[in-house]
Amino acid sequence: MSNARITNGPMQLIPNGTVAMRYVTVSSSSVNVINTTPLDTYTSHVWVTVTGANIRITTDGSTPTSSQGHQITAGSTMIWSAAMARAVKAIREGGVDATLTISGLTAI
Repeated sequence: MSNARITNGPMQLIPNGTVAMRYVTVSSSSVNVINTTPLDTYTSHVWVTVTGANIRITTDGSTPTSSQGHQITAGSTMIWSAAMARAVKAIREGGVDATLTISGLTAI
């Protein structure tokens, strides 16, 4: 058994290339992060970058406010599961809009 010591390692995520990169503006009204273009069946995770301003998010279906919800600072980069991305609602924290840059990833 030459391969007896091979074990499953951590999952790897690669760009899936099936859904174009998307940009979501986060302003003074709460927005669903995955709102107009649904994720395809190959997307298991999304890579999210926040620019321009801090935001607040919720993942439980409730609506965030500019002072309530998980704070994510401008410049943050995160990887979310597709299920989480579908659940996230976001709002800007201050008076400046933020932009989320979102790319689809596939687990291999």
